[in-house]
Amino acid sequence: MKKLLVIFAIVFLSLQVLEAQTTIKGKVSNKKGGKAIPEVVVDGTNAQGKVLVSTKTDAKGKFQVTLPAGTTSIEVKKPGFQPRTLPVGKKKKMKIKMLQQ
Repeated sequence: MKKLLVIFAIVFLSLQVLEAQTTIKGKVSNKKGGKAIPEVVVDGTNAQGKVLVSTKTDAKGKFQVTLPAGTTSIEVKKPGFQPRTLPVGKKKKMKIKMLQQ
């Protein structure tokens, strides 16, 4: 009986951790012309601005990132472009436009 309770607790806690994470897919493109921007840094940050997770866009400007609990915004940055910070909310897909400097 004790083993069953331990297994149940482990499964329950694992499900809680999975629910706390959110996977977001997106594409980053140039605001002028709409061309995809590769190698853009995509950071998931908390309310204090601490980076919790980071990735980069691929050659087609696409990214996928699993955000841990506590992530409140996505920050995108690349030299030559104005950085952007966007709230996460309940979004699962994002289309982000960046303005060239």
